[in-house]
Amino acid sequence: STGSSGINAEYGVGRFSVVRSEREDGGDYMFTIGTKHLVKKNFGSVTVLTKKVLLEFTEEQGNLSVLHGESLEWEVDIDFYPSQPAILIYRVRDHLWTKITTGVRLGVVPVGNNTDTPTRLRIHFFKQIATHHDEGEYMVIVSGNGLNRKTSFFVTVEEPPTAKANDVTEYGDFGGNFLEDEPQADPPRFVSWLKNVTAVKGSSIQLTVIAMGRQPFSISLLKVGKTDDRVLATASPSLYSNYLNLTYVIDVMREYHTGLYRAQLVSGSVVTGQSECYVELKET
Repeated sequence: STGSSGINAEYGVGRFSVVRSEREDGGDYMFTIGTKHLVKKNFGSVTVLTKKVLLEFTEEQGNLSVLHGESLEWEVDIDFYPSQPAILIYRVRDHLWTKITTGVRLGVVPVGNNTDTPTRLRIHFFKQIATHHDEGEYMVIVSGNGLNRKTSFFVTVEEPPTAKANDVTEYGDFGGNFLEDEPQADPPRFVSWLKNVTAVKGSSIQLTVIAMGRQPFSISLLKVGKTDDRVLATASPSLYSNYLNLTYVIDVMREYHTGLYRAQLVSGSVVTGQSECYVELKET
């Protein structure tokens, strides 16, 4: 288009437009104007901005220290935009990464009403009964929107306080004993039982059973055979404890590990309780 500048000269306007820009529209452009005897050139560039993407961890809970037999819980929030990322959690032990497939919950946490506001996702890891096998480093990896993020936390499992006899008083009760009687616990019983396991060949599994009660008692884990049973592990509680956890780890699953396993609770010389489970292999 042409027009007058008001000083006996004319000016021209050249216009270039794209209805909907795409990434390939970005780059250098050249505009030319000219007459038969004169040509002028002008250069410019166009940058096409993409929509914002976001994938960032917010404040997290940190490392965990729990008592043996208590529940284990850990959570972290992650802000993302526009699409929800994929989430993987691994337990790292002796340089072996084991994928966590149970006990992970996801929930969206509201952070605003604007459509351009990032979505906050809460990653919650839960295990009902913590054992020493759960100790170590855990790695959380999220991937999405062309980005990757990771964070880690450590779990420490400690033994619960032991049940001790009452303190000795300096003088005691007049006419009574100087030592109080130790409080009596219930007869020993299982409070957590063996669970069936289906595992992939070469993976790591654990068999855990927990008992509580009045001493003395012990737990034995057996592999049940066709003609005889093989004792794999035996454990007794510490001197002042009424709590006992027996965890048996199979580091590398093979076909000969499959079959029936039995935990026996023995008080004195009498078997007072049993728990059984099957271990099976599944096709990869």
